[in-house]
Amino acid sequence: MVKEKKQGPFLSVPKAIPLPYEIRDLDGKIIVQQGELFSDHLLRKIAHGGPRAKASLSMRDFSTLWEDINYVFHDFPLKDLFEGKGLLEQLKEVLLQTSLPTLVIEVLRFFKDKDPYTYWHSLRVFVLTAHTAFNLLNDPEESRLVASMGPLHDLGKVAVPIELLQKETPLTVDELTRVKHHVVVGSVLLSYYQGHLDKLGPHVTLEHHERRNGSGYPFGLSLSDRKVEIVAVCDIYDALVSPRPYRNRSYDFRTTLEVLTQKALEGGFSQDIVNFLIALHRKGKVDYRTLVPSLEIRGIPPEKNYYGQTQIQD
Repeated sequence: MVKEKKQGPFLSVPKAIPLPYEIRDLDGKIIVQQGELFSDHLLRKIAHGGPRAKASLSMRDFSTLWEDINYVFHDFPLKDLFEGKGLLEQLKEVLLQTSLPTLVIEVLRFFKDKDPYTYWHSLRVFVLTAHTAFNLLNDPEESRLVASMGPLHDLGKVAVPIELLQKETPLTVDELTRVKHHVVVGSVLLSYYQGHLDKLGPHVTLEHHERRNGSGYPFGLSLSDRKVEIVAVCDIYDALVSPRPYRNRSYDFRTTLEVLTQKALEGGFSQDIVNFLIALHRKGKVDYRTLVPSLEIRGIPPEKNYYGQTQIQD
């Protein structure tokens, strides 16, 4: 939830929690100590004490990034979703009108060099989020804002050791805690660097792993913000259909949509957002509002998948 104050919007932290790890800025300086309480007060202090915020820039100003986005349009899985449906040119224009903080560009460059999984995932979520937002939200300006959340949702992974992001075997309990810590790190870094210029980013980075039925993290709260939920659904969709080091293969389209449908039935996601993604896989123009998803389970998940699993330790 975002509170509007005279001095600008602030993220409302539902519960103050001690941080298990310190948080550093992009230059390596500690800005939050291990054990400090992650709270409204901390985020306000961070927002006021950070460097002068830089304005966001249009995608037109980032030619290399735009070349990579054009690449994902013509690569699996987006090629299969958009090609031949008359959607590409309109969607590209939407993306070009979207602005991104320079902080996000810096972090994306880091991921491209150090962790290509996260880099290409962030770009695909950018495209999917933009397309979904512009079709499900009524306000074009709000849709552009939500679109800009796609490439920054995993920004906090800049603080996760690369060897953990690329690990092929189950994580230890401490390693899993460190990976999950990325949601808090992203919220802190965006508050620190963007201050009051960024109204939604800290909210999305913190809560994109929460679910409507309270089954997510870091707080197990009931996700009620539709803007965050759009990013969350696009995030999990791409995480399933794309390669990951912790499993032997990706989920195919059928199995991915079955997983999302099941999560909607369990109350984790809104059915209409899931239906919108399902409609993208149907031939021709299908209206997601009248779509009835199949409840038949015929997909086959990856044979080896260590996602969310931890090592059994003595």
